[in-house]
Amino acid sequence: KFDLRGNALEQGIARYSDASLTNIIETQNIISSYDFHDRATHSSITTRNSKGEFVDRQEIEYVEYDIYGNTIDQTITRFDSLDTAIDFKVIHNTYDNLVAARRGNATHSTITRYSGDSLDPLNLIDRQEISNLSFDSIGNIVDQRIDLFVGDRLSRQTLIHNSDISNRGDAKIQQITTYTTDDTGALIPLEASYQVIDNR
Repeated sequence: KFDLRGNALEQGIARYSDASLTNIIETQNIISSYDFHDRATHSSITTRNSKGEFVDRQEIEYVEYDIYGNTIDQTITRFDSLDTAIDFKVIHNTYDNLVAARRGNATHSTITRYSGDSLDPLNLIDRQEISNLSFDSIGNIVDQRIDLFVGDRLSRQTLIHNSDISNRGDAKIQQITTYTTDDTGALIPLEASYQVIDNR
């Protein structure tokens, strides 16, 4: 279903575990509204599992965009089957690299997550600081650092290096290194885990 300008008002998405599309994993129903710039102002996403059972519903508010149509500020509230708020995310993106911004890639993102449906500091779950440290010549992300904070202490740091990146922005090889911290939140320099993902 589309509006008069061709924007999708309602979409159905199905994920399968096999190429023959016989084993469904989950389905999503997405209902969206748009402003006069054809930018989404609100989306409601309902997810169901392979048995058709309700998983959750996300209500996404798109608060502010940049001139390229990238989201600067948004909030996501997740609800359970009883319509009770599970958690509330506040997302702020910064676009300081012009080439990357034109591809929709932020230089930094902050994702703050709360229990419930408000910014009550007593319900703070965690905060992610995502720094995209380097880009290739067309704005694809090459190096990324993700810092996870619980309270005011660093809990985990993840470093991601992408290589052999296609024009669509898909990395063939991803090297992911994870570090943990001590009881004070200080980073332990020894690698906690390392993996190489070959996206064929």
